[in-house]
Amino acid sequence: MNCPHCKVALMGGMTVCPKCKYDTRTPDGGKRHGEWLADNGEPIPDSLLNAYPELRTQREDKVRQKEEAENQKRLIEEHRASMMLSTCPSIEGYKIKKQLGLVFGECLFKAGFLNSLSASFENIGAVLSFGDKELSGTTALLDNAREYAINKMIDKAANLGANAIIGIDSESSAGGDIMHIAIMGTAVYIEPQE
Repeated sequence: MNCPHCKVALMGGMTVCPKCKYDTRTPDGGKRHGEWLADNGEPIPDSLLNAYPELRTQREDKVRQKEEAENQKRLIEEHRASMMLSTCPSIEGYKIKKQLGLVFGECLFKAGFLNSLSASFENIGAVLSFGDKELSGTTALLDNAREYAINKMIDKAANLGANAIIGIDSESSAGGDIMHIAIMGTAVYIEPQE
């Protein structure tokens, strides 16, 4: 026999579905099935809503929680997309409405074998030219690590409700093929000055 709702096989005389909690001894699945429907955002049959009015409230709460979570996610994405970054303690033309705390983005980055090999070849070319040249292979690896750390810092600030990060500072170190980048700043909510 299979569950009438989700078609999971009910074995060994089972009367309640382990997945959706449908009770086969009842015509509508029972209260636990109704709670499962409410928790999963599925429509609840009127027969269950009439038998268990609290399911209506539970379903409404779940819908409201889902809408709030979606609104929060949208707001975070908006803040992330419009995040202003500054190494200065303020941003010209804006006033700080609220300081939200320090945010960090760190990256301990180990280059893979192929990336290390590629960087080494690029570096050898620069060294053999006997001039003052940048070790471009290592620089590219550091740039990637720094971008990653900056994005982590921006994500943390956006989750706090910030629309800017001020006083940004960075530290980096490299040893062999391991790079460490730390980016830090103060997450703030700013508004244009009047």
